[in-house]
Amino acid sequence: MASQSLSNFQSLLASFYLRGALQAVYFQLQQARHQAITRQQPITVDFSPGSMWCIGMTDQMDCNCQQANSCLVNGLESVVSYQQFRFTELNALTFANNQQTRFSGHRGFAVGYAGSLTFTNSSQDFKVIVSNTGRVRICTLTPPVHPYKAC
Repeated sequence: MASQSLSNFQSLLASFYLRGALQAVYFQLQQARHQAITRQQPITVDFSPGSMWCIGMTDQMDCNCQQANSCLVNGLESVVSYQQFRFTELNALTFANNQQTRFSGHRGFAVGYAGSLTFTNSSQDFKVIVSNTGRVRICTLTPPVHPYKAC
């Protein structure tokens, strides 16, 4: 009974970490789009997949989120990583341009930089999708979990 309770607790904890990662990435992408429009200049978001994943935002053409002080906006580091969200993995990317997306400074579009990221834990898979129009959304590849709809 105790081992089953521990297993259920670990599953619940993994689910919370995964949802936290999804929301952090979603808001980082929204922040990148907002910064691009506000500053009237492109903002790039760099992705590094795997179990030690990271996502960095920069006002330069490129950055490496695995390297300290590489992903800067207005001189401040902007990185979300696996270290904040245990039990999560970024295991698939569909961004064609060097594993990054870029929001234009004119309207925040991501034309030519659209794609998706797939986050997973031991029992759930979710996608974060960036469209050509710059829209960011989250959907689930596993049975729907409120508030996320099926992809």
